[in-house]
Amino acid sequence: MYRRVTVPLDGSRQSEHALRWAVTIARNAGCVLDLVHAAFPPPAATELAGAALWQGRALDDAEAAARERLHSLAAEAATLGIRVEPIIIDRPVPDALIDHIQESGTDLIVMTTHARSRLEHLLLGSVAASVIRHSNVPVLLVRPDEGLPAIASPVTVERVLVPLDGSAFAREILPPVSELAILMQAELTLLSVLQPVVALATATLDTGPNLLMPLSNAPSSEGLAPSLSDLDRAAESLKSATDLVVRTAVVAHGRPAQAIVDYAEHHGMDLIAMTTHGRGALKRLVAGSVSEAVIRTFGRPMLVVRPNIS
Repeated sequence: MYRRVTVPLDGSRQSEHALRWAVTIARNAGCVLDLVHAAFPPPAATELAGAALWQGRALDDAEAAARERLHSLAAEAATLGIRVEPIIIDRPVPDALIDHIQESGTDLIVMTTHARSRLEHLLLGSVAASVIRHSNVPVLLVRPDEGLPAIASPVTVERVLVPLDGSAFAREILPPVSELAILMQAELTLLSVLQPVVALATATLDTGPNLLMPLSNAPSSEGLAPSLSDLDRAAESLKSATDLVVRTAVVAHGRPAQAIVDYAEHHGMDLIAMTTHGRGALKRLVAGSVSEAVIRTFGRPMLVVRPNIS
């Protein structure tokens, strides 16, 4: 169960879109909520960057307003019965933010990302990417909504999509997503995306390259790809260890990221949960990876985690 949830803020209204999610989670978990203001102006085009030009006295005025806003938000959240700690970081981000996450024992980070049209830098040098690269703490990425919902308005999560590829790396998402699903009383769908040539080699398909079907209806011959049996085993393991409703599905598609997003949107998924992939010792996220492509195109929240394995 979560003990501490951290929300990075920069004084902009955009960064506050994560608060509604964080407050809901903190209330459900009965945990501490850290509202962390990054006082040092970050580079342009990052998740924590404001739109203003930070110069001279304007910076001082903006900082004073941001600090006042931080304490106002903390007081508002505290009226909901949440223990809130407003924290000012006066050293450069993302290093100071990552230090706080590591030292505070944060279990979950909730932060706002840009709208889809501005995601070019999401996984390439941004603050969010740095947090993911240098921390194994799960990160819940929230899209800005139209307007700014009241933080007291609860978030509901009913369906969560968890893409798996048969690797131990991908399965590292299962503990954090299970914890969130239990807290939010959501059901999980484990999804395997097969390349069409693999699907055609294991069954006779006459529905074209974009087949969507539940795993329970998939052909049961012994020649099925290993990812299918891995998916089934993962589902059974989750069912036996939790009270979660866990479903399975298989998609045959030549573009995994597109298949994941299409499935999520077609089935009304509230959230996608994935591991992030890296090169070598995971020093950076891979441009063009499936997880990055999904984050770029999926218009709803995502839970991502960098596993502590290479």
